[in-house]
Amino acid sequence: MLTKQYYRLKEVIQLTGAGQSTLYQWQREGRFPRPDLRPSKRLCLYSRELLERWFEDQKKAAAQS
Repeated sequence: MLTKQYYRLKEVIQLTGAGQSTLYQWQREGRFPRPDLRPSKRLCLYSRELLERWFEDQKKAAAQS
């Protein structure tokens, strides 16, 4: 059985190069996926699958412009 992989916010910031407030703004605007899991108030977990899809969408959008 495959298990889902998740990234913590700190890792997402490193992967995207965007700051925390920028990511939160993009989420409010619907431009970035929201965390899949919030096991506590202080922990946000982002699905690897959703982030990979977001990166692919960014590549496609850049190629079209």
